[in-house]
Amino acid sequence: MKITNCYIERTFNLGNFESLKVGFDAALNESDRPLEVTADLEMLCHQHFENRSKPKPVQPTPQPKPQTPPAPSDQEEDLEYINNAGVLIIKPKKYLSTERWNEVNKKVKVDGGKWVKNDKDSHWEVP
Repeated sequence: MKITNCYIERTFNLGNFESLKVGFDAALNESDRPLEVTADLEMLCHQHFENRSKPKPVQPTPQPKPQTPPAPSDQEEDLEYINNAGVLIIKPKKYLSTERWNEVNKKVKVDGGKWVKNDKDSHWEVP
């Protein structure tokens, strides 16, 4: 029997129920040894799999950082938090002592916010 052709194919598991099939076909010369050519083709399959362009992992869409209330959780009952088009509005629910107002104002300023004075509708805005 005269072998004139060698073909090898390998299927590689990619995970996530996906696989990659790689195959090579070679025409033999009279001086070629079929088993050696087949071994070379198999090596090519594995090299191709190892060196293939791996798909880049899908990057999650960056989500806006949730606005965290600047006030300690045990004192939240005196403040109301409203998210208005990406701007955090912090309104006092009742009169705040100077000490408490300064405490909240300092934390709001650290987050880039400011006090908006408007009589009974005064509030802090944090971008």
